[in-house]
Amino acid sequence: MNNDDKNKMNTGKGDHTRTKEELEKEKNDIETQLKRYEKVPDFGDDIDSFEEETEEAEQYSAQLGIRQAFKERLEEIETELRKFNTKE
Repeated sequence: MNNDDKNKMNTGKGDHTRTKEELEKEKNDIETQLKRYEKVPDFGDDIDSFEEETEEAEQYSAQLGIRQAFKERLEEIETELRKFNTKE
């Protein structure tokens, strides 16, 4: 196996081959995004109108979904990176 082959791996998603560096960059990008969604949004006081409370709850729910998608992709990337490390 030459050096180029060591630094590339088929991710199992079609014929696309990702390098270790590409995976590490995507991992860093996702970790940055997760930090943005880390904090629970401030919903203000509890005397908001029902519509405003509903909208805030929907926004928070969407935020949780986004965080979950990022976490799942991060797990996939970490699995792929571990495969690189076992080949080295």
